[in-house]
Amino acid sequence: MRQDFKAIGKQDPLKAATVLTDSGYHSEATLQQLADARIKALVADTGFRSRDPRFADAYRHKPEDKQRQPGERRSQWFQPKDFQFDPDDKTCRCPAGKALKLSSAKAIIKGRRGMSFDGSRATCGHCPLRSKCIRKPEVSVYRQVTFFDGSKAKDSHPQTTAMKARIDSREGRLMYSRRLGIVEPVFGNLHSHGLRRFTFRSRRKVDAQWKLFALVHNVQKLQGKAP
Repeated sequence: MRQDFKAIGKQDPLKAATVLTDSGYHSEATLQQLADARIKALVADTGFRSRDPRFADAYRHKPEDKQRQPGERRSQWFQPKDFQFDPDDKTCRCPAGKALKLSSAKAIIKGRRGMSFDGSRATCGHCPLRSKCIRKPEVSVYRQVTFFDGSKAKDSHPQTTAMKARIDSREGRLMYSRRLGIVEPVFGNLHSHGLRRFTFRSRRKVDAQWKLFALVHNVQKLQGKAP
């Protein structure tokens, strides 16, 4: 029995396992590292749920004053449609009637082509509509807005595209759904015990703190007191 446990300890769990993470870990660089290391993974992106047909009517479960149909956008800030944009003259005026400067005529944002305009400290600094135009007026000095023409640029994030196809597949959705029962209860239990952030520095100390909380969780699980 002891040798069996030693054999298990020498195995690399990532060789047979599939890593499941939330969108906080999603980036092209991270996905590339996983691909280079040949680690099987399903990493959700921020639009993962919106593409899932099972969540198409999820808005029904929200309070009536916050419900919106799929694709409908409700915002307290000005949207690009509120700006006066002339694609031929390449000009743009904000809702306050001030001209914005063309910053890029061939902008590419998340694979979409468009035309971007920027305000300035002079046009946006003391604008009476500033609170309706800039999401964080105490941080952002001026407004930026992009008008997309509907075309797409060459895929510059191949790993992201591949991951979306993988996680949107029937097998991918089924496997990723298991994450809710595998790791989320553990995180919730550790959070209830006060582990909201690590209180030590250095990898060695953080590792020790994590193992201590994990030990308590496992002991409680053996006693039937943890999820």
